[in-house]
Amino acid sequence: EKVKPTKKEGEITVIDSEKPVRSISQFLQYCRCPRQYYENYIMRAPRKTSFAMLCGSTVHKGAEVFLQERINRAVTMPLDRVIEKAIEYWDMNEPHTQLQKKESKRGIKQQAKALLAAMYPWLDKQKPKFSEENLTLDDPNLPFVLRGIVDFVDEDNNVIDFKDRKST
Repeated sequence: EKVKPTKKEGEITVIDSEKPVRSISQFLQYCRCPRQYYENYIMRAPRKTSFAMLCGSTVHKGAEVFLQERINRAVTMPLDRVIEKAIEYWDMNEPHTQLQKKESKRGIKQQAKALLAAMYPWLDKQKPKFSEENLTLDDPNLPFVLRGIVDFVDEDNNVIDFKDRKST
């Protein structure tokens, strides 16, 4: 086997393989549109973050914080604390975000809070085994190794992946 278990050294994930490594996002982008893959990952075209994207990432961060608390401390984080942590993420990333046509900063921030509030009862029922863990897959039929981060795995071993994109 060419890939050893994924190791973390500081903030860098080390994968021991002779094959190139591609993220799951890169792989899916290539499957959807090879030209867009080329522009994004080969030519490294600058990408603009919209407030709708920030909204999705903020909701994702809130879910991540909730699940990490449940796993690490076996406690249920109250909704107001989840929203507070998510909005800290928003505030940190907001200066790097560009307003798109028909977007309202305040409206989208409120939408992120509302989405977290709507998602909270579902999150509260979850019993995660782990959250935000590295995943590597070396399929002998692929010319590359796939890597990614699993949002969380529940008690029944279902892999849950939050989608944090919103079409505007």
